[in-house]
Amino acid sequence: MKYLVVAILLLLLNSIVLNARANDAIEALRQLDDSFRNLDTNKDGRLGRREASREAGLDALFARADLDRDNNLTAFEYELLHIQPVNEVAFLRR
Repeated sequence: MKYLVVAILLLLLNSIVLNARANDAIEALRQLDDSFRNLDTNKDGRLGRREASREAGLDALFARADLDRDNNLTAFEYELLHIQPVNEVAFLRR
């Protein structure tokens, strides 16, 4: 019985930790979405080089982040750049 109680408490603790991590991830994605929308000054749903240059360091990574090489960053490409290490993003483009 004691082991069952310990197992249930561990499962409950694990659930709480996972929920907190999920909430952190959701908040991080919200912040990235807000950042993308703020950079997208012409509201076309894409970031051109001029718009991207408004974020420090993004201009230097623009070519690697532009997976389809259309000279624009979609929200997906922007978020992927901020979530994945740069070398993994470059690998996805191949």
